[in-house]
Amino acid sequence: MTEIVDISELNINDSILLRTLIYTDSVEMELDYIVDYETQEISKATLLFQGCGKVEFLINPGFDTPNSLLNAEEEGTLQTRKIKIETNTTAGTIRIECLKVYFRIK
Repeated sequence: MTEIVDISELNINDSILLRTLIYTDSVEMELDYIVDYETQEISKATLLFQGCGKVEFLINPGFDTPNSLLNAEEEGTLQTRKIKIETNTTAGTIRIECLKVYFRIK
């Protein structure tokens, strides 16, 4: 996995959130990641947030369609990263405070 310095560097807009796994101090998101918009190439990817201190999911689970991601932004300090991910389909918000973020295309 590659450590991500700023989540906005990733091109996660319109990627599909397939599954979210919550562990003791980490959150793992599996995505259908859009590698190239022009060719519409999609690949499975993992986004891993480690050293989580706080996680909030404000998502309406009543939709029976894939939940695409609208955008991701980040603020915070070197000690605590504050990440906000907005979704298209459920008009939801995911907020994560963590120490490190990793990304891998499978």
